[in-house]
Amino acid sequence: MLLFFMSPPPGEGGGGLQDFIFMFGVVFLIFWLIVIRPQKKQEQQRKEMLASLKKGDQVVTQGGVVGKVVSIKDNRVTLKIDENSNSKATFLRHAIINVINQKKEKS
Repeated sequence: MLLFFMSPPPGEGGGGLQDFIFMFGVVFLIFWLIVIRPQKKQEQQRKEMLASLKKGDQVVTQGGVVGKVVSIKDNRVTLKIDENSNSKATFLRHAIINVINQKKEKS
């Protein structure tokens, strides 16, 4: 529809390469604003969330497992899954998709 309004009136020659480059730039700008920019923002928030993980945080993994962080070593996070049986499991840090409630630090 946008191309319809940009088209020259009948009987006149087309704008050629300049119009094409302009339209390509407009489409790229819209694509960047709608897709790329929000995705980079979400990626940055996820990196910050994973970097701020600490002992005592309650998290959810990609598989839907909910647990409390017991220890963090390098790229591995150990979660306590069940309080009663003291069940623990180790996950890769990037398998954590959400922090339900972060333990408040005393200041």
